Amino acid sequence: MEQIRYVDYPEGKRLTPFQPLDGDSYFMVTGHSFTYLGSYEEIGNIQDPWEERSQRVQGDRVLCVFKRYAVIQQGRVVYTNPHFDDGHRIGRSRLEEVRFAILTDRIQEYHVDSWGETKFRRFSIRDDSGVFNAALQYKLFDSAEEAVQYAIRASAEQSMDCIVAQWFADLDRY
Repeated sequence: MEQIRYVDYPEGKRLTPFQPLDGDSYFMVTGHSFTYLGSYEEIGNIQDPWEERSQRVQGDRVLCVFKRYAVIQQGRVVYTNPHFDDGHRIGRSRLEEVRFAILTDRIQEYHVDSWGETKFRRFSIRDDSGVFNAALQYKLFDSAEEAVQYAIRASAEQSMDCIVAQWFADLDRY
């Protein structure tokens, strides 16, 4: 089973986004790598794709920054972030509105018509809308509550941990 890779950033912190403990709210994801939880100052305000913080996380062309809202384990909400409303709504992002995504602790495989037998593999719930290239995107929810309900079902059905997080920022690095 493929494991999530955790990047040693922020230095000295080791609280993963999947741990149902109170900590900072922000983390970065690219490919199969996650950072540990960091503060807005450490992670959330990255503006330049070439700055050192961005370069710490290797992988895909797009670096996504998330703000953790809740952790779901075995179909139950085990943590809700009491510091979620920290005054920062959205960072540098292609999204104009606050949206929520679901990250998983188990690799998810999806069929993409144009890829033949090759599967798309990510630690996230993907968009199943049927729109062209949607299979390569996160499934986004308009509200945290809607995402939590979806994550509860997915967690219970697949015996996995999920994070509901606000899509906070994204950086195109190429």
